Amino acid sequence: MTENIVLIYSKDDIENISPDFFNNKQTKFFALNIESHKILSQKNIQHEISDRMITKSERVEIFDYSVRIRDWFKNKNLENKFNFENINVLSILDDNEFQSVIVKILLNLIIIKKIIQNELPKRVFATSYLREFLNCVIQNENNVELDLWKNTAKEQAFWDNIVIKQKIGMIPLSIKLSRGRYKKIKKIIENIFCNSFGYWFNFNNRKKESFLFLEFDTNTYSELLLKLADNDVNIICCNIRTPGFRNFSSSRIFKKKNLKILDYENMITQDDLKKIQKNEKGIRNEISNLIHDQNMYEIFKYDSISIWPIIRKKIVNMYEQRLVEYMKMAIIAKKTIEKINLSAIIKLNDIGETEKVFMNYNDKKIPLVLLQHGYTDYNDNSSMFDSTNGYSRIRDKIAVWGETQKRYLIEKRNVLPEKIFVSGSPKHDKFFHREMKVDTKKKTILLAPRAITEMTAEDNIDLHIRYEKLLERILSFTAKNPNIELIVKLHPIQLEHNNELIEYFKKWNPAINVKINSPVIDEIEKSDAIISITSEEWDLSSIVLESQIMNKPILNISPTDKRSEFQCVKENSIISMTDKDDIEEAMHKILFDNETKNKLKDNTKEYLKRYLANPGDASSKFADYLRKSTQSE
Repeated sequence: MTENIVLIYSKDDIENISPDFFNNKQTKFFALNIESHKILSQKNIQHEISDRMITKSERVEIFDYSVRIRDWFKNKNLENKFNFENINVLSILDDNEFQSVIVKILLNLIIIKKIIQNELPKRVFATSYLREFLNCVIQNENNVELDLWKNTAKEQAFWDNIVIKQKIGMIPLSIKLSRGRYKKIKKIIENIFCNSFGYWFNFNNRKKESFLFLEFDTNTYSELLLKLADNDVNIICCNIRTPGFRNFSSSRIFKKKNLKILDYENMITQDDLKKIQKNEKGIRNEISNLIHDQNMYEIFKYDSISIWPIIRKKIVNMYEQRLVEYMKMAIIAKKTIEKINLSAIIKLNDIGETEKVFMNYNDKKIPLVLLQHGYTDYNDNSSMFDSTNGYSRIRDKIAVWGETQKRYLIEKRNVLPEKIFVSGSPKHDKFFHREMKVDTKKKTILLAPRAITEMTAEDNIDLHIRYEKLLERILSFTAKNPNIELIVKLHPIQLEHNNELIEYFKKWNPAINVKINSPVIDEIEKSDAIISITSEEWDLSSIVLESQIMNKPILNISPTDKRSEFQCVKENSIISMTDKDDIEEAMHKILFDNETKNKLKDNTKEYLKRYLANPGDASSKFADYLRKSTQSE
């Protein structure tokens, strides 16, 4: 039994603690995340790393629950309350964003529950942000006194802020924009380019056969888009969430006569705005009523505890802030499908907002084609995570990169073989056509650290600690070798750990060449070897495959206890290790040992034959498939 426990959630919390507590033997401090652990360590305050209390099996159950609860809005008691244009607006929220909220909440809840049960404190000191967590796990008969200070840490949803990262010279810059402001700036830029150069889709051409691409990075998929645009069909890109193009050079592909961008905002008329205004108040009231809806307490029950009191404000706020945006998206999807002669809708996932709106409204049964976009190698141990790629929601057709993925979908997801087309990877065609770097005495390592994700429930303080110790070993090795140049390539994903990594490299050495938005193909091309850090045991970064295509030796390192079981590891086309192995020797080998490098290259050739179909020509194959399959409908 501990008299006082102090829960530290953010770096600001420490300012609210009485100095008398620091040397009080009857007081225990608990760090709830890596930020709080670091601030307590810096101040030499003895504390417990709280998430060590959660077992691996409990983390798996939390993730499972987050998957099972994704379709909560289909509850019969919620039917017909939130419909607009025949779409339930609650269904539009991004699955991964929703799961991230649920997982993070549940991890903190279970941790706090275990702390209270183990310590049986008389008093708990914490930020007011944790009030509902504590109320859920502390019963009145426990006679626990809560002493809460005002919360100063801002909890925001995944897409509430958009972080734009760029680098000017050697100085990395990070600009945080609100969701609304980001979309305004995006629209201004698109208007300038599209109005000046005629990139908008002309609705006078809507009767011509058309293919609609949802949220595609047009630079990454330029070869595919241009292959299709060579035919007498409209190729239309609908990018509501992401930019239609990233820079001036990538926008030039729209000079092609039949390749255009959908001006979705101009599709909203004054009559549409009146319709939105007429329906908005009623739906908004229903959303607001969810706060106290007793049914929601039952829907969001986990292990006999309802998490609705904890998540309700966050979830309701997200819907209230995005309601009009979601209603506009419903109108855009309806008009696009009804007014344009679409032969197919092509998407990269089934879990994003834009993709879900078009899927939900598609009453005309236009063929929906899901194109695999990430490097996947699921096995019996990792198949539970395939929901993050939308594999559990496949409704129509899917184009995959090779026979490996086709076999997995048939055997593990019961997808009918006739729904699967083995196209290869259109996004990687260009990787097969780039020249290789000439071998020199001066060696360049490309370090690609994959950020830790919150959504899978594997994020924990010890993983962050091990990750930084691993980085320290890699950076120390390169610093001791004057013939080695280091480039760091971060994935431009919006994860908190990415910001943590940027700060880490900045503190280690501000001169480290950190790349964020540069094309990965350029960084691989000028490198002699690649080091990938995989933070989860179930997922490999696409840079591993891309480096194999470009014939580069790869060392994949995991700050985990178990070595990954990916097929490329079994076939020895990459070197895979944990942070407990001799990574320094491995780094030396992939740079300087010709025998090691030649073996990896030989094994890679055989591996790619089996994993990746139509190397360098996938765009043509997929374009042919789209044309032929739609003609036969």
